[in-house]
Formats: sequence, structure tokens, C-alpha cells
Amino acid sequence: MVAKRRPSTNRIPSVASPKAKRFTVTTVSDLQPKPGVQYTAWDTEPTGFGVRVSPAGTKTFIFKYRTKAGRVRWATLGRVGDVALDDARDRAYRMRGIVADGKDPLREIDTSRGALTVKEALTRYLAHVEAKRKPRTHASYQQIIDSVIAPRLGSLPVLELGSDDVLRLHHELRATPVHANRVVAVLSAFLSWSVKAKLRPAGPNPCEGVERYREARRRRYLTADEYARVGKALRDARKSGTIASAPLTAIELLLLTGARPAEITALEWTHVQLDAAVLALPDSKTGAKLIHLAPEAVTLLKKWPRWAGSPYVFPGRRRGVAGDHMHGSTLSHVWDDIREAAGLDDDVRLYDACRHSYASTGLSQHGLSLAAIGEQLGHAQPATTARYAHLHHTVAQQHATLIGGTIAKALKRRTK
Repeated sequence: MVAKRRPSTNRIPSVASPKAKRFTVTTVSDLQPKPGVQYTAWDTEPTGFGVRVSPAGTKTFIFKYRTKAGRVRWATLGRVGDVALDDARDRAYRMRGIVADGKDPLREIDTSRGALTVKEALTRYLAHVEAKRKPRTHASYQQIIDSVIAPRLGSLPVLELGSDDVLRLHHELRATPVHANRVVAVLSAFLSWSVKAKLRPAGPNPCEGVERYREARRRRYLTADEYARVGKALRDARKSGTIASAPLTAIELLLLTGARPAEITALEWTHVQLDAAVLALPDSKTGAKLIHLAPEAVTLLKKWPRWAGSPYVFPGRRRGVAGDHMHGSTLSHVWDDIREAAGLDDDVRLYDACRHSYASTGLSQHGLSLAAIGEQLGHAQPATTARYAHLHHTVAQQHATLIGGTIAKALKRRTK
């Protein structure tokens, strides 16, 4: 006669699970422990998603599923309170999708534990960006990755990084919407590269479903009076000697050319052709580019000295070190002083004072076409120049008033 196996005294007895109902934060909070037994309360969707309640009152999100081979598995999604209900439900949905593809999500996770972390993958990605993209792009990506992405998501296995992680990060950065959008853009590029690098399986990019915050386009231009005040502030700074002459000259050159700040701070003397009155840049944000110089800009550069040992028009502090030129942060700090001395509002950025105001002057005071302004500023896409269309319409209206007035007078003129 075979002896019956005695039940383990260490095993916590279970009770029948409550009937499934749609979970809310309140219903999960209301789940009460039962002395000596544990039970699972089930959500209506997705199937298999529930909360396990221990006799001590500990509540844990779980997902129960059956593998293709028929094995029943229980996945722990995190404790209630440590993991939000929506996040746990999203993870259950993700697991259900993996099961639907005939795979075992727990096995996928087990495999991922030996895979690269997001931080390790980001190191590889930055090396790729440095080799394939412009130095300025690499620098901006590095700053976003080092300050935001790596500290917050770096410990995750790159295989597990999902849309809920991206959504949570985007929401946490909502106080700075433009920055939040840039972070998601860098993440999106990184995740696309991860698929090509065989670090993640092919599939939808987790950043695709993230709705970006609305970004208001800046339309701030200097008026004639403001230009005069900026000019006085520059002259006063030179006279007093309170600010170094290099950033003051760089800002003046920016105002006279409408160039991008990075194009001037990294300008080399080999790119300066004073006889032709151009700056021939071999590379810029939009590729090779000519910046035409007004006579005043030519005079400014003719008077500006050259420093031995440096190829740059505006060297950095370490003039003898290759690649060390003036940094954009230096210009930004000096511009803050000039802007304040000129009595301009805080919303007037150096970029506004240079490029936007340059375009405004060409359109509103000289009637240049949008195409001409785009060529002058080196825009690669017509859509970029289209932001100045409202100024072009103003000029067109002025012209229409003049022409229409002349015709109206001619129509009213009496004939003999």
C-alpha cells in the first residue's frame, strides 16, 4: 500500500480567487489579507493579470500565462506601491504579446539578464554618433545621454526598455517641454540603432507612440531702436574693457552676417576670403556653405589680429592646443551682459538677435524674397525659411498699398 504524501506545512494555503473585475487604484487598495492564506484577485484585461495578496497583506502584481509547450508560469511584475497599476498592466500586455508570438517572456527576461544594459549600449551608440555625425551633434547627444538618459534608464537591460519607460521619462521632464522632446528624439535614434546593431529584436520603436509636447516657434526680432542700443552696449563694453574683445567681435560679426553662432566660434582663417568678401565654410549644419560679407564685416576681420599657433579666428584659452576655439557658452554669457546693458528682455536669445533679426531686416526693409533669404542664411529646406513668411506678407502688403494707390489715383484722374 502506497502511503499518501503529507502536505507541506511550509506552504501557504490558497483560497479561491475572487471573480475578475476591472482594476482601479481604489479596488487594488481595498484588497484585504486573509489570515493564513494567500489569494489572487484578477483583472478583466489583460487575461492573466492580477494581484497576489499574502496573509501579511503584501500585494504583488503578477501575470499568469501558459507557454507554447503547455507550461504554466507566473511572472512577478512588482509590488503594489513600488510599481504603478498602469505600468504593471502595460508590462502584462507586453508579456501577453510575447506569448502570442509563441515565446516565453520569462525566458526572454532570463536571457536579457546577461545582455547589455542601456548604459553599456549607449556607450557603443555614442561611438557610432561620433564617427558618423557632426561634432556638434555628438556633443549635444552626449550631453543629453550623460545628464538624463543614462542616470534614469542606464541600469535597465537594453532588451527591456519599452514604451512605458519612455512615456514615464517624457512625463517627468514636462516642466521643460522642448528639452523633453529632444530627449525622446535622442532615445528614438538610439533604439533604432540598437535594432541595426542586433542589440534589440526588430519591432516598433518604443518612442513612436510618445506624443511630443507642443513647441512654440520663436519670432523675436530686433527693431531699429534695439539694434542701436545693442551697438551702444558693444561700444561701451569695448571702451570700459570689462569684457574681452574676442567675444564682442564675434557677436558683432554674427550680427553683420546672420551666421549660426557655431559657424563663427569655430571659424578658421583658411575659410576667410576677404578679397571675395565671403566665408567659405567646407562644412556646416547644411554642408558646404558660403557666407557673404558686407563691407563692414570685411573691415572688422581685416582689423582683427591673428594668433600664432592657432588656425582659428577666435581661439579658445588654450591657443596652442589643436581644436581649441571659442565656445558657444562664452558667447552666451557675454550676450547676457550685452542684452542687459541694452535693456532687452530676457527672451531675446543671441540666435534671435543674429539670424532671425538678419532675416527680418532683409524682408521688411529691403523686400527680399523668402528664397533669397533662405540662400543668404544657408537653409537646406524651404520650410525652414517659411517661418519668416509673415514678414514677407507684410512687405507684400506694403507694396500692394503703394501699387494699388498709384493705380487708384490713375483711375480717378480726369482725362481731357
